Amino acid sequence: MKDGTVLILDNDYIYKYIIPGKADPANPYGRTTYYSGKLIFKSRHAGVYVVTLPTTETLASPKLEDLPNLMAILTNIEKLRCDMYDDALIPIALVNKLVSLANHPSSKILQRFAVESVAH
Repeated sequence: MKDGTVLILDNDYIYKYIIPGKADPANPYGRTTYYSGKLIFKSRHAGVYVVTLPTTETLASPKLEDLPNLMAILTNIEKLRCDMYDDALIPIALVNKLVSLANHPSSKILQRFAVESVAH
C-alpha cells in the first residue's frame, strides 16, 4: 500500500485473505457481532493501522461514502501516532505503559508471591 491510502475490507477480501471460507453477500462478515466497517489504513508517515468503524448497517461491499466521518477519523489517527511502539497510537501506548507490571510496584509484589509459592 502507498502512504496515505485506505483499503476498505469487503466480504470477498475478508473471506479470501483473512478467514478461509466462501463469502455470502446476504450475510456480511460481522453482521451480528461487529456492526462496523473494517479497513486498513496506511498513514502518510507509513504507519499501518487496522481500523473498525461503527456503522448503522453492515454491508458486504462497503464504499468510502458508507463510512461516516472516515476522513476526520483517519486524520485524528495520524495525529495520535506515537513512536513508543511500532504503529502505536498515544492512548493505546499510554494504557499499555500504565498496565505494564514492569513499571509498577505490582511487579515486585508478583515477584515475591512467585518466590514464596515456589519455596513452599
